[in-house]
Amino acid sequence: MTQPEQRAAMTYTRLSDVLAQFPEDKRYTIYMRLKRQIRSGELRGVPTPEWVTIPRKGGPLRVSELLIDSAVDAWIQDALAEFSAGKKRQSSYVVNAEDIVSGKVDFAEAAQRYRESLQPKKAKRKPRTVKTKVE
Repeated sequence: MTQPEQRAAMTYTRLSDVLAQFPEDKRYTIYMRLKRQIRSGELRGVPTPEWVTIPRKGGPLRVSELLIDSAVDAWIQDALAEFSAGKKRQSSYVVNAEDIVSGKVDFAEAAQRYRESLQPKKAKRKPRTVKTKVE
């Protein structure tokens, strides 16, 4: 297959078509994930002169329309499955009693992680110093 024939065989998906498959409140999240995938090289995309408006909390975001390679189709299916599953946030130290009894989780390790999570966090900024007048 020669170079021009190979290019003709590739299909591309527009960013606006990808975003249309997701609920409006998830589109900004999907855009950021997609952009991260392109930046890391897992997906390939190129900008076009057209624009897409993406709704978000701080107001709409206007971004360049992208043409994304056909590998995005599998990525879209994974993302849709993840959103429909209703991913729950869970701490790394939360375990089920059945997991401990069956031996899947080591009780001592889980207890250590929990103990570490209870420790006070380091201060992120320096405390204020009181300036005193020298007379």
